[in-house]
Amino acid sequence: MNYFSHYHILDNQESPFLTLGAILPDLARDAKPQYESLFEVKLPVGNNRDLQVGIWSHIESDKYFHNGDFFKTTTKEISAIIRGSEEVSLTKYTYFLAHILLELIIDHLLILKNPEQLVRFYQLISQTNDAEIASFIREHLPQYDVEFFLSKKEQFLKKQFLRDYSDTTTLVNVSYHILRKVGIHLLREEEKAGLKQLITNRIIPYILPLYEDHLSALKSRLWGKSLYSSQA
Repeated sequence: MNYFSHYHILDNQESPFLTLGAILPDLARDAKPQYESLFEVKLPVGNNRDLQVGIWSHIESDKYFHNGDFFKTTTKEISAIIRGSEEVSLTKYTYFLAHILLELIIDHLLILKNPEQLVRFYQLISQTNDAEIASFIREHLPQYDVEFFLSKKEQFLKKQFLRDYSDTTTLVNVSYHILRKVGIHLLREEEKAGLKQLITNRIIPYILPLYEDHLSALKSRLWGKSLYSSQA
């Protein structure tokens, strides 16, 4: 799942620290091995607890998402669309590209439908206090560089790149960049237009009638009986 999807499925979308916690594992990927230890102790009420719950939500929702039938079936279908297309010559790593596209497109659709929610998302993150974040990281993620994380948070707020996700050209460029970052150079620059056409004409129409029900079910599963629920 991508940044905005993690926020969208929170059971409380008005908590600054819960919101930051829900995206913290993506902003601080190098600290992931330390996250599981956070859940051994339930922190008391307050901003530290909201950060902890947000991180828990991120980790658990990713597990549900990637192990669920929706992800497996949809990624397989997108992969088949890519392999069978004339617009893109990619025949290897199509499942990986499909994985990337699925997560980006869900954010794309959520942002188009809920633009005001995206504004609120950034507002909430901007309301978090760096001193409290630093204290939490030093205590619970001691191997992670506090200043590095705070600089990443600042850049995340400054760039606000999720605003660009409403444009399918951005989805193509982000996918292309991710492939190149992991050493996959099989998608050629000149094929970007073809991939955009596939996304617009075939992939989005396939995902559109399915994604909301899946996110709703995932949210219910995550928070329905959770000790971390805001109602708990």
